[in-house]
Amino acid sequence: MQALFGSAQNPALSPIECAGLPRHSKTPILDLLQSFPRSIIDRPSNGLTYFLLTLTLSSLIFRNYPLLVFFVIAWLVWVLVVAVHEVGHLAAGWLVGLRFESVSVLWLCVERQPGTIRVRLRRHKLFGFADMSLDGMVGARRALLWFTAGGGIASLLLAVVAILTSPAVESHFPDPIPGMWGAVAYVSLLIALMSIIPFPPAAHFSDGAMIWMLLTSVEGTKYLLAAYGVGMQRRNGVDPFNQNQRWAELASLKGLKPQAEYAKAWRAYATNSDPSISDLLLEKCLSQAASIPGETREHLIAEAAYFCASGRNDSAKASVWLGRLNKSTILPNLARHRLDTAMNIACGNPQAALDSCKKGLQCVQEMPQGSRGRQQENEWINWKEEIEVALRSKGASTPENTPA
Repeated sequence: MQALFGSAQNPALSPIECAGLPRHSKTPILDLLQSFPRSIIDRPSNGLTYFLLTLTLSSLIFRNYPLLVFFVIAWLVWVLVVAVHEVGHLAAGWLVGLRFESVSVLWLCVERQPGTIRVRLRRHKLFGFADMSLDGMVGARRALLWFTAGGGIASLLLAVVAILTSPAVESHFPDPIPGMWGAVAYVSLLIALMSIIPFPPAAHFSDGAMIWMLLTSVEGTKYLLAAYGVGMQRRNGVDPFNQNQRWAELASLKGLKPQAEYAKAWRAYATNSDPSISDLLLEKCLSQAASIPGETREHLIAEAAYFCASGRNDSAKASVWLGRLNKSTILPNLARHRLDTAMNIACGNPQAALDSCKKGLQCVQEMPQGSRGRQQENEWINWKEEIEVALRSKGASTPENTPA
C-alpha cells in the first residue's frame, strides 16, 4: 500500500523551494510554479485612499478650509445615501423572508458567519453591497424582486423626505446643514433612478439589470434562481460535488462571462471520470479563479490541497495549498473529512486517516436515499477498506480488530 502510505514529503518546505525541482509542468499553478490568480472582485486597491488623503492634506497645507469643509460634507452625504440604499435592500429582503448574509457601506463590511457576526474593513469599496440568501425556492422570484427593488425604493423615499423637509431644515438649522440636506435629496433621487437602469454588468449585476431580468426574461430569471439556489446549498453545507448540477449548469448560462467560464471548467472537473486528465481540468479551474468570489475560491483552494494529497501523495504541496485557506473558512463537513483523510494519508498518519474516513462515510450515509451524495457511499467504503488493509500491512490494528 505504498500508494496510500508511502514516504511523506516534508510539509514544511514549499516544493518550489526544493533544489532540483523541474521548473516546467503541465499544471504550473497546481504545482506552485505559477502564482494563483488574484481575485478581480476582492482585489484591494489603495488608489481611492491615496486620492482622499492627498485632497485632505492639500486643503490643510494651503489653508483652503472651505474646500475641506465641502469635502467633508460631500463625504457625509455619500455615506448616508449609500447606507440608506443598502438598508432598504436588507429591509425588503427581511420582509419577504430572506436571510441576512452581509452588507457593506463603502469600507465597512458586516457579514454573518456561523454563530457570530464579523465586522471588517474593505479598502477598495466606494459603493455598497447587500447580500441575502434564500431559505427555500417557493416564491423565490417574488422575494428576489422585492429584495432587489428595496434599495431603489429606500433611496426614493429618502429623496422625498429630504425634499419635503428642506424648508423646515433651512429655517431651523445654520449653514451648511440646509445645503447638505438638499444634496441628500438630489443624490438619493439620482441613485433611485439609476437603480432601474439595466447597466451592463461589471463584477456584479446592477439592481436595474436584475429587476429587468426578473420581470422580462425567462432565461434570466432561471439563471438568478439557479445562482441563488446553488448559493443556498453552499451555505447549508452541501459539498460542491453534491450540489444540484442542473442549477449549477443554469447558473453558468446567463452569468458574467468570466464566471461562466469558471463554472464550465468546474463542471467538467466535477463530472470527470478519467483520472489521467483530472489534473488538467483542475488546472483549468485554477486558471479561471480570478473572476470568482471569495467563498468559491476557498473551496477551490481546498480542492487543490485535496488533489495534491490524494491524487499525487504530495504532502508538501498539499500543505502549501492548505495554508492558503483563510482561518475563518468553514468547509462543508463532507469536504472537510475528505480533505482530512487525504492529508493524513499523504502525511503517513493511517489511524487519523481512518478516523476521518469513518466520519466522512457517516456523513454520506446520513444523506437521503437516491441523492447524488449518497451515490458516493461505495467509494467511501472502498476507501475505508483500503486504509484498513494498509494499517494491517503495517502491523497496526484497527478498532474492529483490536482484541477485547
